[in-house]
Amino acid sequence: MIASVVVLSGFVINGAWAVGAEALNGQVGQRKNISSTVRISSWFNTRTGDKKRMFLARSGEKISFTVICEGAEKYEWRVNKKVQKDTGKTFTWTVPDDKGIWEIHVRASKGNAEARNEWVVSTLKVSEAPDFFDYFTDGRFSNRRQTDPWGRRLPEWKVKHSWGIAPQAVRFMLEPGKEGEKCTYAITAPSTTAYGTWRFKFRFPMGYFIPPNGGSGPRTSLYYEFIGGSTGHAYRYNKVSDSHNYFYEVYYPGNVRLHMDEDSGFTQGRGWYTVTIIRRKDGWLQVYVSSIDDGWTFLQFRGYNPGGKDSTYVIMSLRRPLWDIFPMATVYVDAMEIYKDKYFYPGKSARFTRYIENWRYMNKPFIGANRDYLIELWKDFKVPEITDEHIARINKRHHGYRVSAKRLREWRGRELRWMGGTRPRTEGYNPVWGKGIVIRGRGVTLDDVARMVNNPSLFDYDKSKRTFTCYTDLVVDEGAELIIRNATLKMHCDTPGEHKLAVMYGATIKVKDATITSDTDNFFLWRFVGAANYGYNLGMWTGGLSALSYGQFGSVLMENCTVDNCAYFFLDSPRELYLKNVKFTRVHQADAGEYSASGNEPKKRKEFVRGKKAFCIFIKNYDIYGFDMSGLKFSAASSPVEIMFLLNSQKNRFNVYDSDFGKEIVTVRPSVKMMSFWNSRWPEWYRSELGMVNCRFSNIRVPQPRASAVPKYYLDVKVLSPAGKPVSRAKVTVKNEVDDRNYPAENKVLKYRYVRDNPELRPSNLYLGQPNRSCLTGTDGHTPSPSDIEHVVILPDFVQDMNGRKEFTYTITVEKDGIKKVITGVNPGRKWFRPDPEKPAYTITAVLDGKTISESELIKKGLAGPDK
Repeated sequence: MIASVVVLSGFVINGAWAVGAEALNGQVGQRKNISSTVRISSWFNTRTGDKKRMFLARSGEKISFTVICEGAEKYEWRVNKKVQKDTGKTFTWTVPDDKGIWEIHVRASKGNAEARNEWVVSTLKVSEAPDFFDYFTDGRFSNRRQTDPWGRRLPEWKVKHSWGIAPQAVRFMLEPGKEGEKCTYAITAPSTTAYGTWRFKFRFPMGYFIPPNGGSGPRTSLYYEFIGGSTGHAYRYNKVSDSHNYFYEVYYPGNVRLHMDEDSGFTQGRGWYTVTIIRRKDGWLQVYVSSIDDGWTFLQFRGYNPGGKDSTYVIMSLRRPLWDIFPMATVYVDAMEIYKDKYFYPGKSARFTRYIENWRYMNKPFIGANRDYLIELWKDFKVPEITDEHIARINKRHHGYRVSAKRLREWRGRELRWMGGTRPRTEGYNPVWGKGIVIRGRGVTLDDVARMVNNPSLFDYDKSKRTFTCYTDLVVDEGAELIIRNATLKMHCDTPGEHKLAVMYGATIKVKDATITSDTDNFFLWRFVGAANYGYNLGMWTGGLSALSYGQFGSVLMENCTVDNCAYFFLDSPRELYLKNVKFTRVHQADAGEYSASGNEPKKRKEFVRGKKAFCIFIKNYDIYGFDMSGLKFSAASSPVEIMFLLNSQKNRFNVYDSDFGKEIVTVRPSVKMMSFWNSRWPEWYRSELGMVNCRFSNIRVPQPRASAVPKYYLDVKVLSPAGKPVSRAKVTVKNEVDDRNYPAENKVLKYRYVRDNPELRPSNLYLGQPNRSCLTGTDGHTPSPSDIEHVVILPDFVQDMNGRKEFTYTITVEKDGIKKVITGVNPGRKWFRPDPEKPAYTITAVLDGKTISESELIKKGLAGPDK
């Protein structure tokens, strides 16, 4: 009897099996019996004692899996894609003491012929099981007869015919078959998960692969539409063989395509990877990539998109357009899991270990675990010769794309030379390793750190005083979250800047009712990744510099706290920035950047951010989704230091509220694009403007063009009747006498602008303070206070750029019951500053007598100044 298990022949690439196109012409979604010298006639396991492939087991159980195979010379066993030591027809395995799902896979072979079989074992309860599960362990994706480990029916996939030919599942995983006219393959299955966790595994057996014409040519790729909603929102994860990677939303009314990942590509090797996508109901998304062969996990990106509140289906599409000239340039997908309303972040941990402190460009190549194929010689690399028939088929399949025989052969030769290592690298970005306490997972507190480190010489805890002392670097790893609340954290430094509080790519730090300081006179360093200190380790480790290397993309949330005796608070491209009632004391200036670079433009980008910094906010071409800087106080260890802002005011409008900059220098510089979805020429500048609402300052410095600072103050007008009684609901209108178009009166409302002005789509711009030229007085006769963010009136005092200041004056018109009072030449200034924003420091009294008067005359009459 010939078992219903696929047996295929194909091409060998350095010992890795790649399917030949002629072997995948069987019926869609079903296994085909193929005569071969190797075939499996029977199989069983000792847990169920029969041929059952998917079942539950208990931790600690010992299970043997056996295949009866004719003609096999070798057996390769894998558990969750990792090769095991056993090489016989029986594999004995002990169920781990853990909750999980394990795939047991065997490949029996002789030469290029092979046969495969697979089992899936789980220790999860039904309540813990994924809501959607498909490991393709039955070798099908349709007409399913077997059940999953929990006895449930397997998903019934349907071919999406409009997308071309469907993939195959005959080798217990999805893979594309022979290329069709439309060069796309897709299947779809029901799924109602819009929030939760999605996992799947993929492999490009050829590893890195660039098609003719580079990124514009036909590429091997996978498209996973993991949310397909009836409201028109679809979310896709797209991985391409040439290292491109796209994570985006497609909004079908209008077919709006929104990239959320800034082109977060990485260069994959030839092994298996696990992708974990997490989407919460608050709109935040995180994507992690794990290398199964090498054991690392990196955050791929963190983004925000509140749309897409439901789902009805998932789609998996695989593309292999160059099957006839590069048959090994294929892609595999397996182990699909979806957990509805469950969020599986990396587990909480805090331990003293090494971490990637920085990336340095050096005269030696960095051979990451997944980049060796770019340099090692590909042994047994076999491809068919390119024929005129191949070229004709390619040109027919790809409309608008034409390739000549000469160009195609030149391209293939270039690829073979590159992959064969005839152009080995001589330099590259190399990781600089540091050591410290590395925090992973979400919601980690200082109490958690003390408990998990459990070493007072590294991290001490005085429980009676709620004081924690750290004697090494404290690192909030990629995508992790540290919460500091009702506590004091002391960074011990024996020398200035000895230790760092590092907040890595996509990480979050929340500080409330707390103090962060040092326990000596030596300051500690902040370390936010960005242009000065590259982040995005996934890209740097596997392929090098990319757009995401230039930003922090995390969240910094501080409220009612003190940050003391520190330097280099240089925050570059956060997703959220909330600093409310924060005191920065004993601030120092220091330069802690790494300025090596790979070429001319990267070097210029590095030089742009070079220099000593005490406090610096850098917003450039990446979206920011939350911003509030208010109630800040700055004082340096040795004044003055620069409090610096580089803001993208072409996309946003930023105000800092109710803050005291003390003796320090407020510096505003233009912002600049570092990298983007498509690289642009250097430099591409952004106008930078800082609004300073009700702020005390000593000095403003604007040393470059395309930058400006605008101090602003709250307006308080008290309207009285001729008899001296407060007048309520009087209309107060304000006009800028100098430039009412660009610098009108405003309020405190934060508004977002959305892509295509559609609130169903993600916000792309934020604007603090909307034009507000009029308001009504209250029962006390006063105009609204700042707590009434919609109706309060804020007046710009002046705008300062590198050429000097432009002062503003205002005309205020008060109206009630047909009677007007006009006040001209109102000149806001430092006397208007309010230590308590709710208590006016300067009041203009308007008596409704139908007359026009200037502010200077009101001052002489005692009707303008501190309220009496």
